[in-house]
Amino acid sequence: MNVKRIATTAGAVLLAAASCMTVGSSTASAAAGDCPTAKFCLWENANYSGFLGYSEYSQSSLGYLQSKVSSVKNNTAYTVLICVPDPGAECLAIQAGKSEGDLRSVVRNGVSLGDFDNKVTTFTVRR
Repeated sequence: MNVKRIATTAGAVLLAAASCMTVGSSTASAAAGDCPTAKFCLWENANYSGFLGYSEYSQSSLGYLQSKVSSVKNNTAYTVLICVPDPGAECLAIQAGKSEGDLRSVVRNGVSLGDFDNKVTTFTVRR
């Protein structure tokens, strides 16, 4: 398993257990453009502040990060589906190179797709 660790400014180490997701401190990466190439990035707050982490692989569980995601950037070459546990809820497709800066009210082509803010529990990279 390739688990990376990043020390926060307080010196604590965050670990994404049982996954290949890199996690970071909440003070890093305050812009969608900070998302590394070939990664899917997650932020705790709308408009890309409070960096949570990134991965290039699907995550069947976000662990302690679940229900914290408020904005995302797909910097992979694939579509990524973010999913919520609500009964009957559909997953939201984030196309390659696209982002959602505020998951509270996702609108596509004038149609509201709902509120995904602080509800995302998994994501799937569709290769």
